[in-house]
Amino acid sequence: MQANSFKYTSMTYVAMDAGLRPVEVQRANVSWFDQDNGKLRIPMEDSAKNRENWNVVLKSETASILKKWIEETNSKGKYDGRDALWLTQYENRYDKDSYRRDVFRKIARQAGLDLENRDLVPYSIRHSTATSMAEEEGLAVAGQQVRHKSKQSTQKYEHSSDTRQQDAVNSID
Repeated sequence: MQANSFKYTSMTYVAMDAGLRPVEVQRANVSWFDQDNGKLRIPMEDSAKNRENWNVVLKSETASILKKWIEETNSKGKYDGRDALWLTQYENRYDKDSYRRDVFRKIARQAGLDLENRDLVPYSIRHSTATSMAEEEGLAVAGQQVRHKSKQSTQKYEHSSDTRQQDAVNSID
């Protein structure tokens, strides 16, 4: 049944696109999802470390997966009358420990990732999102997507890749 569910897929895709913190996975609500525009609209009171509302863009594939998950929850009684986007088998919201143990580590193992010799944690998804966006689109876009208050917070995700270094060396006259 889990293999045919959009639950973990939606959690992973949304976390990757939005760079969600574990507490934001815990707080995530169906009402955040703007299906018409493919965005998450995270209210100030639910957004960790922030003092404003956030609009986070999702890839169209992610928005489609999330829509399918929300449709799937309509057949699951534990979601009746609740705005929670993801619930554990015990009908609770995921906290940082259950998200790490029950979702993140299971997916990492299934993907064949080495969990013994690496410190892979849910924040690794956030770090990867911010690093990729900073490299591809710049610090301003990365900072907005992962909801940083200051440029200094985003700067730690700016890394120099071999390709960028090679391009820089090749451009020297």
